Amino acid sequence: MKKKCCISTLFALLVILFSMSAYAVTITPFDGAAAMASSIMGKDVIISNASYTGATGASGYFSFAEAENGIGIDNGIILTTGSASYASGGGYSLYNGSAPDEDLNALIGANTTHDATVLEFDFVSTSDAFAFDYVFAAFEAGPTVYNDVFGLFVDRVVGGVYADNKTNYALIDAGPVAINNADLSWNNPGSPSVDIAYVYYTDMLTATITGLSSEETYHLKIAIADVYDNQWDSGVFIKGSVPLSSPVPEPMTLILLGSGLLGLAGIRKKMK
Repeated sequence: MKKKCCISTLFALLVILFSMSAYAVTITPFDGAAAMASSIMGKDVIISNASYTGATGASGYFSFAEAENGIGIDNGIILTTGSASYASGGGYSLYNGSAPDEDLNALIGANTTHDATVLEFDFVSTSDAFAFDYVFAAFEAGPTVYNDVFGLFVDRVVGGVYADNKTNYALIDAGPVAINNADLSWNNPGSPSVDIAYVYYTDMLTATITGLSSEETYHLKIAIADVYDNQWDSGVFIKGSVPLSSPVPEPMTLILLGSGLLGLAGIRKKMK
């Protein structure tokens, strides 16, 4: 028992030591919910009612100087349970005082989340499906009661009111993206395999959202939180969304197209 305790203490000291080192990822500070939402949704998506809950220092933008960064994503947004700057070194744990999140509590089946960071907004999409690539990372691994969790929820907006039928699209084997459910690789602090300070990370995961209509408004909520305590932070690196289908034509576009085809048919008939 004493030997196991010493090993755990030594490992913790190694994490603290190497988390202070600088890594090749650059973190740019949070600049507002609307700007962050627009950066990952693209120009063909109409965004409204953007809001942010959490410490402003807990999120921001990330980019890598080299394409071969190890996590498979060159740039995007980062949400964390502590400080976004810790992704590039300088620390591993920060209590930011954020409130718990009920949706994340529901995902793990316990009322134990802390330091939640949440970006949410309404959107109208011209595509009926799109996907987010992301990497979940942490300073601790499971099995553990400190089961930090990430969720990406979509709900319909009907008459300006949420339909209260949230679906979580951030999944691993049909379960939530959380430390105990994730296949985490070890980013050896002494010889890191990826350019981030987090000691554990997943392969690149994809959240695919389907069945969208250009005539509907939807609500997207992206959230991450510590579980059980506010120590040993986690973070998620999210790439901008990618449309998976052709834009859905607007009704007027279909009318104009039909008129054009009828006109061409009339011209060909006269030529005969």
